[in-house]
Amino acid sequence: RDGSSQNFSWNCGEEGPSTKKLVNTLRYNQKRNAMLMLLLSQGIPLLYAGDELGNSQQGNNNAWCQDNEIGWVEYSRKKADKEFLQFVKDAVAFRKAHPVFSMEKQPRNTDYLAKGVPDLSYHSDRAWFIGTEPADRGVGMLYNGAYEENETEEYIYVVYNMYWDKASYALPSLPGHRKWCLTADTSTVQTFIPAGQEQPVENQKMAEVPGRCIQIFCARKFEEPEESPIKKPVKKSGTKRKETQRKSSVKSIDKAVDETAADHDIASTVKVPEQENEKSSDKIPEQKNEKSSDKMPTENNER
Repeated sequence: RDGSSQNFSWNCGEEGPSTKKLVNTLRYNQKRNAMLMLLLSQGIPLLYAGDELGNSQQGNNNAWCQDNEIGWVEYSRKKADKEFLQFVKDAVAFRKAHPVFSMEKQPRNTDYLAKGVPDLSYHSDRAWFIGTEPADRGVGMLYNGAYEENETEEYIYVVYNMYWDKASYALPSLPGHRKWCLTADTSTVQTFIPAGQEQPVENQKMAEVPGRCIQIFCARKFEEPEESPIKKPVKKSGTKRKETQRKSSVKSIDKAVDETAADHDIASTVKVPEQENEKSSDKIPEQKNEKSSDKMPTENNER
């Protein structure tokens, strides 16, 4: 019989070759996901001849018995094949550069060497918790580089989102001044970001991963920014002139207040003799003028 009837493949919405851009883009993205998932797995990856070119055998799972185009490998020079071949080369180079994906010992999922975090841990939309519900179609995997002697990265975090819509996954908190930087994203054709060009993601708590996508994050240490000296604001010439005039007027008022206070102190210490000058007195003096008196004089008349 030609193959098994238990086919778990998916045609991405249309059977056979398609001219629809959406279908072909989805198929190409799924090829990247399948290849990267294999190359990030523990153990030795096994590739069949033509897999590096995206050879699908038209969906046939037992093409060895057919001596025709279905079982032949076409080493074409199409642009899509070249792009996928370059992606496979980058994925293989990434695996070789990071021994945590090919550990000599099986991960224990515990921190048995007291390195701070387990050798391998699983995460979901909550850090340090794995989703076990049927609707959970993704997982975040944190690798501790301290468990591999030749590992150059301290922490590597891989998020697999196999759901058709975007989903949020928690980014475990990093110690010190470290930040998560996006290193690879299968939703883009280039996928891998060149070394040294990685930038910290804006949200260091949650990662919004597109549907049917794999993202890889690496921890980078950033120095604490030095505090710049506070610079005094530069004032305009007109403002400076007004400020100078205001200060001079304030000084004049202060000087006048000081002089008045000084005079008050002198007056309080020196006793001024009283003057007997009625003209200089504030009180109007009484006048003794009989003519101006209201009372008439008494006349002594013998008569």
